[in-house]
Amino acid sequence: MKKMFKRVSAILLTGMMVAAFAGCGSQKEEKAVLRCKQEQQGYAVEMVFDAKGDEATRVTQVSTLDLSELPKEAVDVVDSTLKQMEETYKKIKGVDYSYKKEENKLTETVVIDLNPETIKTMTENGLLPIESNSDKPVKVISIKQSRDSLKNSGWTIEE
Repeated sequence: MKKMFKRVSAILLTGMMVAAFAGCGSQKEEKAVLRCKQEQQGYAVEMVFDAKGDEATRVTQVSTLDLSELPKEAVDVVDSTLKQMEETYKKIKGVDYSYKKEENKLTETVVIDLNPETIKTMTENGLLPIESNSDKPVKVISIKQSRDSLKNSGWTIEE
């Protein structure tokens, strides 16, 4: 009887520990936890962050440029630059890049999976401006720090 009680207790204790550990690390990814915008003279940018807790897991940036007021030469330069950006982004794992040019509007979309490898590659290529107080490479992007930094840079934060 005593042996049986010990076995049942051990099984119950093991089950409780497994449940506790599973609960600790199982934060669900939330979509659009941070949404911010910036607009200037026919150019608009919107960034939307997904996250687990304070850790950003993905950012989607959609930039729109009104082409109606630009001379043809400027539109050609923008188009050429975007083609170069497309080639650069295609080489980076964890990044989806596209742009669409319509009659008077150009829309660029960049979706970045914010895993440590992608963050490192993007930062090394100057494509992801990250401020760090340490010599160690940044492995995660904080939602709180991103919100504060964007707000201080003049972005409109939608909450």
